[in-house]
Amino acid sequence: MSDRTQRVTDELVTFDHGIAWETFQSGKIRQYDDIHTADNIYNPETEFRSGLYFPLGEHGILLANSTQRGDFDDTDVSLGQLLAENAKSALDRVERERRLALLQERTSALMQTTTTAKTVDLTVDAAAEILGTSLSGFIQEDEREEVLRPLSTTDALAAEFSTYDGFVYDTDGDPISSFLWDVYNSGTPEYVGDASEHPALPSDTPARSALLYPLESYGLLVFAAKAPDAFDRTDKRFGWILASTLETALERVDRERLLRDQTQKLTRQNQQLEEFAQTVTHDLRNPLQVLRGTLDGVRKTTDVNHLDRGYRALDRMETLIDDVLMLAQDGQLIDDTEMVSLASLADDCWDVLETADAELMINDDMEFEADSGRVRQLLENLFANAVTHAGTDVTVTVGTLTNGFFVSDDGSGIDPVERNQIFTDGYTSTRSGTGFGLSIVKQIADAHDWDATIAESPSGGAQIEFTGLDVASTQTDN
Repeated sequence: MSDRTQRVTDELVTFDHGIAWETFQSGKIRQYDDIHTADNIYNPETEFRSGLYFPLGEHGILLANSTQRGDFDDTDVSLGQLLAENAKSALDRVERERRLALLQERTSALMQTTTTAKTVDLTVDAAAEILGTSLSGFIQEDEREEVLRPLSTTDALAAEFSTYDGFVYDTDGDPISSFLWDVYNSGTPEYVGDASEHPALPSDTPARSALLYPLESYGLLVFAAKAPDAFDRTDKRFGWILASTLETALERVDRERLLRDQTQKLTRQNQQLEEFAQTVTHDLRNPLQVLRGTLDGVRKTTDVNHLDRGYRALDRMETLIDDVLMLAQDGQLIDDTEMVSLASLADDCWDVLETADAELMINDDMEFEADSGRVRQLLENLFANAVTHAGTDVTVTVGTLTNGFFVSDDGSGIDPVERNQIFTDGYTSTRSGTGFGLSIVKQIADAHDWDATIAESPSGGAQIEFTGLDVASTQTDN
């Protein structure tokens, strides 16, 4: 505002109606020889008479006023138009530079995030600053339920779509859900200029225009506006850069998470190997000493009865070696998994064991993601342990939990004082045991990232519970 204009108006004016406001909204040049003849004059008492109004796009308008009537001719209009175009170009350049600087800053920040939620939140917030829209969000694919669920949205977008808990995959259902799924499955960005004219969207769609960017196996990044044609070519380009950066950042977060998990597992395995070495050294020394004494006795007396003790010592060492080898293998990282049935595996494992008069009861079934070979070993060890410790007529029960399963027996149970030691390598309550059976069970659970705990069964026996499974379905045996 020039000094003379400010003296006439006596204040900085904010226009929310009148000629200036209509010029801004319409984007058309307006010329008045006497603005007092206009129907929509902002201030009827103004000293200004003639006026020129030039739109500057989203930046505002350029005004030229005079206190004299008819003070502007066609030359003034042409010069004013040229000046307005140059001003708009300069303002566009400044705005692009501002947005590019913001984009660079937010892109750098996205390369430093450590979680999926933080990465997505940062992108949604960046869209408001860079694209100037308060309607932005990221909806994530839930493969199990075939639903696109909001993971992060602005408050404004959440309010507009408050009736949606998620967008269900159903081609014959809600048109907005169907449209979002079509865009996501296509893998191709989509631009909606005016939702009221889009063939796949209802006319009362809360957002009139939108930019949608599908991120394979992650979800859909959405930028929207209530006004039609709210996004220009620059917005589309910036939106694409944000989406590409988000996808790269999410892939990095996944890789780093996997690396951290593998590092933790390898560290745990190294610690366990050290414990194995100490335990095996101690446990093998005793049968070796027995065997040495037996051989010495045979040498001196030629009494073959001494050989029985020697064979028992050899059997003991062979069992120890087998268990240690199994323990080392079951502590390795899991690469291949499949959907397995708890009931089917339990039946198979029970059939191959020597269970005497013991009985297996399966309360219900469930399907879950796991390494079937290792789960089979886990169940065999638990069944064998129950028969050994609870008696040959024990009843073993297999059933499901909210996000896992349990194996229990009707034996005498485990002393609460001993429960903290029961999974320890080499711990056993019998002279013939190696102490590795339940340790192997714990190793298999850890390799799957399951939680293994010990409780008391309803009949007073032992109950080993596993939770944290990736459960697909549960079936109750009625």
